[in-house]
Amino acid sequence: MIRFAAEEKLAHPIILLYSNRDEQSAPYLKELKLIEEKNPYFQLKNKFGRVDAEFIKEVVKDLNEPLWYVTGPEPMVVAIKDLLFHLGINQGKIYSEEFLGY
Repeated sequence: MIRFAAEEKLAHPIILLYSNRDEQSAPYLKELKLIEEKNPYFQLKNKFGRVDAEFIKEVVKDLNEPLWYVTGPEPMVVAIKDLLFHLGINQGKIYSEEFLGY
């Protein structure tokens, strides 16, 4: 989605909250940084460690404005969806996909 938005020069703001254990386990990090440099509508918010409520509130000012896309290993997706629910985000604005095999 991010590549497509960049290639098509879409004027839709995208903020990626990108969480990994460390830099070595962060696939696409270099590519995402390059896209961020070239696309003024894309922001990469990288965090090494777990995404928590403080990180989300720091990055996204109006939590109910965006659509939320949560992807990753199933336990992480479940945890983030639960966190978003507890932050009061409308469930109709949350979309998810689990990556199997982790």
